[in-house]
Amino acid sequence: MGLLSGFLSLANDVNKTRKDESDETKEGVISGLVNEVTLTTGDGELSALAKKWNEKWEKSEARVELERKQKENEKYWKGDHHTAAQKQSGKRELVDNLVFESVETALPFYTKQNAEPTVASDGSPEGDALARKVGDRLRDLGDTLRLRLKVKKAARHWALFYLGCIKLGWSMERNEIAVQVKRPQQLILDPDAITDECEYDGEYIGEYRQESAKELIARFPEKAEFINHKVDKKLGTKHR
Repeated sequence: MGLLSGFLSLANDVNKTRKDESDETKEGVISGLVNEVTLTTGDGELSALAKKWNEKWEKSEARVELERKQKENEKYWKGDHHTAAQKQSGKRELVDNLVFESVETALPFYTKQNAEPTVASDGSPEGDALARKVGDRLRDLGDTLRLRLKVKKAARHWALFYLGCIKLGWSMERNEIAVQVKRPQQLILDPDAITDECEYDGEYIGEYRQESAKELIARFPEKAEFINHKVDKKLGTKHR
């Protein structure tokens, strides 16, 4: 880039404060009036709030731009980087897939071994024995849950989609810790969120999920009549 190009680039809208942005030093109320969410918040209010958050994410420019970049990266990773004209003519030039090469070369290094659990004790013989048992159990869980493969998948998502999400929970079927990797496209994020040292710092985070009517009734028995009416009592119907 020459001197002239550098001078002309000063007119570009890069890392500059826009006039339509709110002043970060402004005092007073800076958001809409929203009730605090507690364990006693009613279903109606929770549903309205979830709908509001979902609409905010769906209509945000941040989501549109993020999804555009995610789709483009995934196409390159799959080797689907030829133009429509090249596909129709059948003349596809050989191009090194640097996205696939760089990502898949780095992943084995990131996941070459499970993280070593660290369990502290109070220093007593009994405490040390318990710490060893807990550590052994955590190592066993790392293998049972295929933690390396899950971390590898999340790292791939981070490289291609700019987000890597691992969801920790509890499996009622196995009565054990559950670890799931979620595609970033399944998440509902706060468009105004920032990342602080690679940590999501948004007001909320949600997930698009689907369940059968039978599973929904088991989880929300008080809504059984409403759910049955929605699916005409066909309990195998999936609902999102």
